[in-house]
Amino acid sequence: LRSSDIALGLRKLDRSSAQLDLAELAGADRSEIEVRRATLAEARQQFELAASFWLSATLDRPADRSLPSHLIDAAVRAANFDAAQLAAQNWLNLSNLPAAHFALAQLIALDDPINAKDHFAQAPIDKAQEFLAVLNDPRSSDPAYRAVALGRAYLAGNDLILAARAFQAATIANPNYG
Repeated sequence: LRSSDIALGLRKLDRSSAQLDLAELAGADRSEIEVRRATLAEARQQFELAASFWLSATLDRPADRSLPSHLIDAAVRAANFDAAQLAAQNWLNLSNLPAAHFALAQLIALDDPINAKDHFAQAPIDKAQEFLAVLNDPRSSDPAYRAVALGRAYLAGNDLILAARAFQAATIANPNYG
């Protein structure tokens, strides 16, 4: 596994993959291999594949609180927002962590702002306050305005994929925003 990590760090992705194959044959921990395969898939910009490995690792190690956020991130980067939302909801159900509330709220804010507000309120994270301000703004009753304002909040948090999704939703809700 260490050889795979070194090869990945050197951006020798094929060598890293080969080392993982050898580690698997040698009986290395399955979930550790899945985590490394997910990381390797992300390095190759194969986010759908990465999400499947993160999911396997999450199922193998349900007590590991770091894995769900990786799964959600990979699903978002693959533009599979339904899978990301499901992963966030499952993480919340298992952990009730503030980070899980925040992740779910970010994913549902466009379509379900009322529930998103509840989840942002349960996430005492500084970034949550910006989203709450957007959703509490009376102008957010306009879906196009809400989408643009959320897009700006996503941009402020460097969540480029969610920002692009929000801006696309704004132009669909109001073509004059395009």
